[in-house]
Amino acid sequence: MGLFKKASSTFSGELQTLTFEETKWNSDAAAKKAGAKPYSTISMVLSIDKDGADEPIKQFLEAGFFYPDRGQTISEDGTTLEGGGGVGEDTESAAFIQSAIDKGVDPATLVDGDGNGTNFAVLTGQRYEFGRAINVRKQMASGRKKLGIKDSKGYTGKLGKEYTEAEVMTAGRKQDAKDKSIFYNQTYLVIEDILGEKAAAAPAPKAAAAKKTVAAPAAATKTVAKGGKPNGKAVEVPVDYETADSLLVTALADAKNSTLKKASLSSVAVKWAVENDKTNEERDEIRNLFADDTYLGREQGWKFDVEGKDKPVSLGA
Repeated sequence: MGLFKKASSTFSGELQTLTFEETKWNSDAAAKKAGAKPYSTISMVLSIDKDGADEPIKQFLEAGFFYPDRGQTISEDGTTLEGGGGVGEDTESAAFIQSAIDKGVDPATLVDGDGNGTNFAVLTGQRYEFGRAINVRKQMASGRKKLGIKDSKGYTGKLGKEYTEAEVMTAGRKQDAKDKSIFYNQTYLVIEDILGEKAAAAPAPKAAAAKKTVAAPAAATKTVAKGGKPNGKAVEVPVDYETADSLLVTALADAKNSTLKKASLSSVAVKWAVENDKTNEERDEIRNLFADDTYLGREQGWKFDVEGKDKPVSLGA
């Protein structure tokens, strides 16, 4: 397909860690009683030390499915798919790994003894130029849905109206959450270039004593994160706090014993994104908040036991 192949946004940084997360489905007693087979969706989680950023950023890439009842699982340290599980061929994670291979990574270093790609830690500790490629499969599927095209390969919509491939792709773009007149292509992360190992930082030059300055004390400014508590320093209020707070409280109200493990909160963001046709970026912003102890520690309508087993989050302030 020659249309809409690449997005232009790029940035450089070091890939610090590459792990996997699992979201289990049909694992509760009711599902088992109904005869529903358990399965899991898996995500590849990248922690990237982006050049110029104050702290690492996380990227979540869909990696497909596996089945715990067949012994498929994730290693305790999160780095390896075990028991026959593997990254799905037609997924964002597979495209990310393939982009590394296309830029010169030896695929033999990415497989286990049986030739299966189950651990990609060899990619970590290296600097890359990252980019974003348009997810043609997902955008076309979204476009067909919006235009009422039921045939996954055709272009005939409601009342027999015919569309072009470009029209379906355009219809499948995501609408900006703030400015409804702006639309974006659906994208996923890829490696544009391999920059090598991170160079050691040069020592900072010594400042002349006569030019020494002292920063104003942070405690002079007290601000509060939206719905949060004074912390004695300036805090930029993320635009997603309101959405994330509402999602979390609602999910806890629906959960058994009104409690969820911190590790399972990522599925709340995934479900919200799928049901509301959100972009990967919007999904990841919410997932990053749910993974942040500082955010959860705000306890706006919930309780968070940071020291407890599995770090449970419960309904109630």
